[in-house]
Amino acid sequence: MSAPGSYPLPNGRCLYLSLVEQGLGEGPDTVEFEAESLPFPLQVRHSQAGDRLRPSGMDGTKKLQDLFVDLKLTKEERQNTLVVLKDDKILWVVGLRRSDERRPRDGEAVLRISLSP
Repeated sequence: MSAPGSYPLPNGRCLYLSLVEQGLGEGPDTVEFEAESLPFPLQVRHSQAGDRLRPSGMDGTKKLQDLFVDLKLTKEERQNTLVVLKDDKILWVVGLRRSDERRPRDGEAVLRISLSP
């Protein structure tokens, strides 16, 4: 993903990236990051063995495999899970969990990423 806009995903859904002046709030299908510290391009790919995430509200990292077990995802759901990355750091396990990386601060521009229904 090289700029704000819409990006079709293999599962028929779409990711929408937009730059906004301030955060509007996050939800299960929407995350926000500090825009200035997160220059393009971003990457989207399927999760891979050994992937790790620094979950919001937790010290250290967690294997995605452990996250999938905690969330009771089926094998098919695990195989279809997508991640958004910057410089090989997972920012968002799409639709499931955000990383604690690059949280927006008050008064700073925000990169908002939303998943279409």
